[in-house]
Amino acid sequence: GGSLQLVADMIKMFFKEDWIPKFSDRVIFTLAPMIAFTSLLLAFAIVPVSPGWVVADLNIGILFFLMMAGLAVYAVLFAG
Repeated sequence: GGSLQLVADMIKMFFKEDWIPKFSDRVIFTLAPMIAFTSLLLAFAIVPVSPGWVVADLNIGILFFLMMAGLAVYAVLFAG
């Protein structure tokens, strides 16, 4: 049924027009989703998946988690 849906969506996204407001900074507006995704991915990198598989073992894990989660707020502000 939907095995080619991912390929069709990727092709559609390549040909979509990017709409960026005239009053915004183009670079920051484009980087905002990347900042949000990266900070949230780093925040969950310290969460242990299993006893033998840990992405990052930090002594200050909760502080790092809160810092990265708070950094995602800036992406929303940058996006407008």
